[in-house]
Amino acid sequence: MKTLEHAASTTLRAAAFLFGRSPAERYVAPALADWLAEHHAAATGATRARLAVRYAATVALTFAFLLSRVERDGALASAWPPLLVAVPGLVALRAASLAASQALWLAVGTAVFFAVASLPGSRLTRAARVAPMLVACVAAATVWSASGFWRVPLIGIAVMPAELVKPLLVLSVVALVGARGPVRLAHGAALGIGAALAAFAFTSIPSPEQPGAAMHTDLALLSVVEHAGVLGATAVALGFGALLFALVRAPRATGRATAGAAGALLLILSAQMALHVGGELGLLPVLGVPLPFVSYGGSSIVGTFAAMAVLHAIARAELPRPDRHDLAQG
Repeated sequence: MKTLEHAASTTLRAAAFLFGRSPAERYVAPALADWLAEHHAAATGATRARLAVRYAATVALTFAFLLSRVERDGALASAWPPLLVAVPGLVALRAASLAASQALWLAVGTAVFFAVASLPGSRLTRAARVAPMLVACVAAATVWSASGFWRVPLIGIAVMPAELVKPLLVLSVVALVGARGPVRLAHGAALGIGAALAAFAFTSIPSPEQPGAAMHTDLALLSVVEHAGVLGATAVALGFGALLFALVRAPRATGRATAGAAGALLLILSAQMALHVGGELGLLPVLGVPLPFVSYGGSSIVGTFAAMAVLHAIARAELPRPDRHDLAQG
């Protein structure tokens, strides 16, 4: 019985994480409570086995139904706009090797998002205390190395530190918002220096070209329009619109930490999109700044997903918690 109660509690927490607390309490919790009650009243093992099959199917169908009922505090609500934006980018990659590599990085980025988003917000808030110093150190090391890519030892994967520093920037703003007095001054100084060095490295240090990837990195939006047409461009616009709208709305129902994290991520993504699109339109020089989730490359995908996950975890921690649902009572 204890094993079943633990499984039911885990299922309810997973539903609340994926779809939001209200849909989980409204649709999943009653089914789990009925399962526990009937399992407790069942007289034979065969009856309990039939109940397990029936209610497992019920819960699975409920999860499928809740895909249309995801609320803002559900992780899927934060994950679908980037994935919608990424699909036209995959279509634009005509080379099978590039498309397979991009699909793999999208899978890795999605896994990173769900892993980081499931962390307790209090743990991330504590980790944010060292984030400004880490931003300054990584940015200074990038400028000192004069290389836009760092190669990871043993596995040989090249990563772009200016992209992977995004979640640290979001955490740094959270630390700055929560600090007071001299600590806030120190965090602000470290964050300012780090952000300035990161911006310099991001826009000034050249990155090595990858064969066949330049068009899909520096001119990603043009590539989408060329290969995916109006539908692809519309999907990119809708995805970015939903993402930016969610970032603007995030601070309204939550606390100061969420407002700071949402503002930081909104500024980062807006600046990145403006630099990329401005280069494609000829209004700005082409700096090699990737378009989030669309340009070819894994560092941008993983870094942006991780930054979004940090925001989601902190926002969930600051949401008012409803009364705990008692599965045993239904």
